Amino acid sequence: MNCLLHRPAERYQRAADVLSALRTVRESAEPTVVKIADRLRQHYDREEARRLDDQRARDAERDQQERNRYKEKELVQLFDEVIEEINAQLRETSVRVTSAMSRGSIAGDRQYQFANRRLRIHFFRPGELFENPEVPGRMEVLRKRGVVHGGYIEISENGEDREGWNLALIRLPDSLYGEWQLIESRVSALTGRATRYEPVATEARLFADNLACHWMPAMHVYQLQDRRLERGDVVKLIEAFLR
Repeated sequence: MNCLLHRPAERYQRAADVLSALRTVRESAEPTVVKIADRLRQHYDREEARRLDDQRARDAERDQQERNRYKEKELVQLFDEVIEEINAQLRETSVRVTSAMSRGSIAGDRQYQFANRRLRIHFFRPGELFENPEVPGRMEVLRKRGVVHGGYIEISENGEDREGWNLALIRLPDSLYGEWQLIESRVSALTGRATRYEPVATEARLFADNLACHWMPAMHVYQLQDRRLERGDVVKLIEAFLR
């Protein structure tokens, strides 16, 4: 623009002056280019870090589901072993073993049939225990206690529910796979309600809410007892199923 001024006296008088001016423009522009490049680089770094965090979260979720699948199979195998031992002592009849896949389940439900009775092991969908936006604080209680999965064991007769127990898979600090907890739920006498059979099994949302209240502790409709699930418990559950 200086070179285009109307009056020649106001323009650069020497080529050296033009060169000097061009150098000044270039030098003043370089920091701006550097800043733009830095901003772009920082933006890329943030996006890359976010992408890596998302990928790590997906990998961790996938790994946890694989561990849950292993624990599901381990529990079903334990029931199968006890049933096989019982069937080995029977001649005229036997307990039939069936598998009924449930939608969204990791490994599928397990079902045992004897006469008009049925014992069903049902596993919740991955993450189903925490799908309750109404009580996020209570869900956080479960996470702090290491709950990663759950389900229930239920006995029915002639199509009607009888006794039931909930399951919670707890991942302990020193355990990669965690351990199953057996949860017994009974209706609190304070409610004035009664059920024909106890304990009772509850669906994922209600079970998560009850378990969180139990651990908080807080008043709620059900009274819960929790303990580590062992082989002796499996024998007692099958005994309740067959008696």
